[in-house]
Formats: sequence, structure tokens, C-alpha cells
Amino acid sequence: MARIHDYEQLARDLVEWLDYERGQAGALGFVVGLSGGADSAVCAALCQRTRSPTLALILPCESEEEEITAARATAAALGLTHDEIPLEDLWRQMLLRLVQAKGTQPLETVFPDEADREQAELRAAGNLKSRLRMAACYTLANAQNLLVVGSATRSDISLGYLTKHGDSASADLLPLAELLKSEVRSLGYFLDVPPAVLGRMPSGDLWEGQSDEKELGLRYDQIEPFLVAHSDDDYANAGYVTYLSLQPHEIEIVRRLKQHQHKIRRAARFEPQWPRYAGVSAKSDPSGTPTTRGG
Repeated sequence: MARIHDYEQLARDLVEWLDYERGQAGALGFVVGLSGGADSAVCAALCQRTRSPTLALILPCESEEEEITAARATAAALGLTHDEIPLEDLWRQMLLRLVQAKGTQPLETVFPDEADREQAELRAAGNLKSRLRMAACYTLANAQNLLVVGSATRSDISLGYLTKHGDSASADLLPLAELLKSEVRSLGYFLDVPPAVLGRMPSGDLWEGQSDEKELGLRYDQIEPFLVAHSDDDYANAGYVTYLSLQPHEIEIVRRLKQHQHKIRRAARFEPQWPRYAGVSAKSDPSGTPTTRGG
């Protein structure tokens, strides 16, 4: 059963929320990384409707021409102020240097199977693209007093299908974080996002031929009913007995919910036990400066 029927009201609420958050931050407007997909296009359209300055960045990095063409079409259709900054050279330079870096142990030891090793290298290289795109967005946001708007959806966040500190999830504002992919597409039609863009297969543009559903091994029409019926917390700590009542595709969803919790919670913080540190240490600060709590 559809959760949303009035997309006009949803759009008004989202635009009002974006403008409120911009005002609270004392920012002038927004920057959105425009990928050529539906999610970033909808984010850009919402930002544009606030009538605050909105900068769309097209950031190709060994991207397929179809991705770049779709991003340009979105910018033109929505009348967005946009810039196109190729990142390929920077990405290649970083990869070349990083593969020379010394790890804790040889990659062959970490991934004995060659196929697993190749997949790990492919994913690391792809995630670097996402992180470079977010770095580009934040650099321009800092320079122009803008807020970075990410395009992660409920579907992405619940399954951990996102890059830590990447261009869809690590942002100042996440207007689509409670919406499913299908709901974002429906909202996009209301916002006059080009139908050809809304109909494209979701992809992170991380490597050639990559798509969300291919990498997940699940279709969104399988994922979304499960996410609507259950909160993420229902299965985050699920035990073995829980799996007995689930269908095979639901088991894979739960597995991802459990495995990728580290991607959606804030970084763990050490909580000092202050009374334990009140005594005198065997080795003291040679400067003689006392160390105090909160100093």
C-alpha cells in the first residue's frame, strides 16, 4: 500500500525544511553533486525551489557517457547553475600512489582468493571516486558558504548501500533519507525532473556497468515492502531463530542490515572513566604541566 498520495504537500514540506535548515546554518544556498540519476536530480529540484542559490556539480570520473549526458540534461531541464569538473586525473594519481602504500599485511593474505581480491580492489577504487566527489562538493561549499545536500534514500541507508564519507550520504542535509526509491521517483515526476532521468537504473557510477540492484543482488521491489513493514531496529540485532520465518531475499536484506550498521551510526567514541585517572601516573609529563579534565 502506498505511503504517500499527496506529493505536492511533501514537496512543499521538503522545500520549507531545506530553507529552514539553510537559514539556521547562516548559509547562502546549496551545492548538490549531480550524478545523472533520479535521487540527485530530485535533490537539486527541491533546492532550486527554495529560490536560494543552488550549485549543481557534475563530477565525471571515468564515468560512462550516458551518466554525464543525463546529468547535463537534468541541469538544463531544471535551469540549474552548474559546473562540470572532471576528476579522472586526480583519481588516477591517488590510486597510483595508494597502491604503493604499505599495508599491515600483503593483500594476498587478506584475500587469498583472487576473485575476492579483485573485487576488493575494484570496490576500493570505486569508493575513492565517491569520496573525491564529496571533497569537491565541500570545497566549493566552504568557499561560497553553501550547504552540501546528499541524495541518500531510506533504501540506501537501511541496507548500508552507500560509501562512508561519500557523495550521497556524508552531507549537511539528507532530504530523501526517509523516502524509498520508488517514492523519490514519484516525487521527481511532480518536480518536473526529466522522465528519461527518473527511469534510469540506479547506479553509484563507481565502475563500468555497475548498478545498485546488480551489486545488491536484490530488486528494489523486493526490498521496499520489507522496509515499510519493519523498522531497521527490528532486525539489527536479530538472532538465528528470526531467520526461520523469512524468505531467501528477506534473509539477504536482514544480513545487510546487520552487517552494515557501522555505516549508518556515528563513529564510536571512547567514554573515559574519569575516577580511574585521578591517581598519580608512574610516568609523568616532563614539562611539569598538570593534566586536567577538559584541558
